[in-house]
Amino acid sequence: RALNKMTLFVYGLLLAPSLLIAAWTVYLTSPMTSVGRDTHRWLATSGQHMTYGGIGVGVLTAVLFIGAYVSDMLFWKKYKCMRRIYFLALLVATTAALLVATPVFPPTPIMCGMLLNIAVWRILKHYFELRGSSGQLEAYLRGVVLSSITVALTLVICWVAWLVPSLSKNSHWQSAYSEEIRIDFEARNEQKAALVSFASPVILAFLYFIAAASVAVRQAFEARKRKIEQSTETGRRPMGRILLTCMALLVASAFAVYLGVALTPFSDLVGKTALFFGVVTSVSIILYIGFVFGFETMWHMAEKDETVKQVVVFLHSNPVKGCVALALLPVLPIMLLLDIIHQALRKSLWRREAITEEPNPERTTKEWQHLKRWERAPVLQWSMCLGIAVASFRITAAFISPFM
Repeated sequence: RALNKMTLFVYGLLLAPSLLIAAWTVYLTSPMTSVGRDTHRWLATSGQHMTYGGIGVGVLTAVLFIGAYVSDMLFWKKYKCMRRIYFLALLVATTAALLVATPVFPPTPIMCGMLLNIAVWRILKHYFELRGSSGQLEAYLRGVVLSSITVALTLVICWVAWLVPSLSKNSHWQSAYSEEIRIDFEARNEQKAALVSFASPVILAFLYFIAAASVAVRQAFEARKRKIEQSTETGRRPMGRILLTCMALLVASAFAVYLGVALTPFSDLVGKTALFFGVVTSVSIILYIGFVFGFETMWHMAEKDETVKQVVVFLHSNPVKGCVALALLPVLPIMLLLDIIHQALRKSLWRREAITEEPNPERTTKEWQHLKRWERAPVLQWSMCLGIAVASFRITAAFISPFM
């Protein structure tokens, strides 16, 4: 009963700012309001954003992300004030980079709203100390899931109501059938931005559903982790299957959406956007769970499932390694340089007791040491075969009409 009360309290605490941020995001990005139509159109079509200033913001954001990675800032036990300032600068730079990238990918202003909401959730979590004990953490995770689903359903209902002609012509918002929206869709160079702006509430709802799915998977991991810690039983643990099922459903749904869109006359307009959001869905859950528990911990938990063991054998096979080598070969020198810097900083931070995990004595990290133990001959052979296959497909697609 106390847990239910706590969950309701956290639900209300998270729901209020979530609804406010979602409403403000729709107000600034959706043609439901004249302000939203003009703002999103200006961001998506103004060429001045793709200048050296915009490129500079993108480079600065990338450098900040690389700096956070090579310094293991997420695992610092000291210098917490410096870490918070750095993460704040990273949040501001990421938001700015997304905004200046609107001409390339119009949904970025909507993603900024979701990013702001996640930051607010984190602030509330730390302010009210909703961590530590299992009851508080479980209440927080349930609150995030319930508030995300509530906001997503509210956005979808409002958008569908806006599409009803009798409601759309209400004076409180701009009609979905107005002349301005029709002009935006008729402009050839603005169709993509017009479509994204028109579906802004649904895209934002989709992002909230991603957040709910990610946190729900984490909630399942927390429950399984707690059961493992409280018992010494061995045998089959279905945690890996939960994660695999989640990933399979997300990838399958993204692929189905992409195929469905490709069969419509708007395939060029919507196809890439739908595929991008599908990929973001799968990657975001993997990264979220990985950063919360650590990829190594998550992998060991998943390996206890029989289904995952079969997948692990396949992922360690030479064909998969060859595919990875083919994709990473052009950037391999840069990755080696970053890995050496990463290891040097890790040793320095460990000597200053900023991190607790002792690094290995080699010049590179243990991940790079693992790559060095690969069987180079069969891996490179598979890389060449896969490269020839990709090149053959590209040549075939260029000269056969169904692929043109």
